Order: sequence, then structure tokens, then C-alpha cells
Amino acid sequence: MKALGTIEILIGVGLVGLALSSALWVLSSSHLAHDFCNGNFSLFHEYFRCRQPYIAMILAFGSIVGAIAALVYGVIHVRSD
Repeated sequence: MKALGTIEILIGVGLVGLALSSALWVLSSSHLAHDFCNGNFSLFHEYFRCRQPYIAMILAFGSIVGAIAALVYGVIHVRSD
């Protein structure tokens, strides 16, 4: 089970990296789209530029939840042997 735990920890670390890059994407896309969208962002906006901050937030939230789960299960599997 140590091999499985190690793989889960590596996946968790990768997901943390994805969450951090998604958080930077949230900041960047909201800053760039603020003037274009008049500060009015929505997941169902007609322009894709105005949807990007919400898409990035969903990706960041999902990846941080997945990272926490992978890291917790990885530590459990590494310690179980």
C-alpha cells in the first residue's frame, strides 16, 4: 500500500500546483476582463472573457478539494503498513 500512498501524494501535490495556477488565472482573468465586462462576471455571460473568472474559480475549488482528498488518503495508505 505504500506505493499507492506515494502515488496519491504525488497526485495531491500536482493538484495543489493546479489549484495555485487556477488561483492566478482567477486574478489575471478578472483583472483583464474588468473593463470589458464592466465588472459584471457570470458563468452564463454571452462573452467568454466574462465567464473566465468563474470557470477558473470552479477549477481552483475542485482541484484543491481533490488535492486535500488525495493527500489525506495518501498519508493514510503510507502509514498503514
